[in-house]
Amino acid sequence: MDTRPFNEHINRLKTGVTERFGLPLRTSADFVRLSDSICDSGAGYLSQSTLKRLWGYVKDTRAKHLSTLDILARYLGHSDFHSFCREADDEKTESGFSSDATLRVESLGRGALINITWSPDRLLTLRYLGEMTFEVVDGKNTRLSPATRVRCMQFIAGEPLILDIVTECQTGTMAYIVGKNSGIRWRRHDSEHHRN
Repeated sequence: MDTRPFNEHINRLKTGVTERFGLPLRTSADFVRLSDSICDSGAGYLSQSTLKRLWGYVKDTRAKHLSTLDILARYLGHSDFHSFCREADDEKTESGFSSDATLRVESLGRGALINITWSPDRLLTLRYLGEMTFEVVDGKNTRLSPATRVRCMQFIAGEPLILDIVTECQTGTMAYIVGKNSGIRWRRHDSEHHRN
């Protein structure tokens, strides 16, 4: 039996839990705090030792019980682990994911439109002008106004995006960071290439 999809879902689940928790899990005390955070959220109770096993802090293969994964999925707002997996699989099917989460700017043609979304409910549409430069076409719940010019080299799904603001009168670099906490999702409009 191929366990890769199952393990990929578990790794995604662990990444999501770590992101929601907001701190790296490096010490025993971190796992105590995570256990408290999960319990306080109403998702259920997981001991620090169960969490340590799942994250590989201690060596033990018994950590992948479905009940453990269900609680972690509830911590992320899903009804259970199967729901978490179905949503991940549906996103892949509907969006036509490739294995590559990175869009390199040199692959774009002039005029290409890129939609950038990030939490909570934010949207930025950029038009590629060439030479790593974009113009803001539209924005929702963002401080960047239309016609603002920005530069960047690549878009990576799930990672923050740093945009250098292009100005005529400023010699230094002013940067705008998009998706600081949860990263971005991007979608390319000049072809059928999509990434969320």
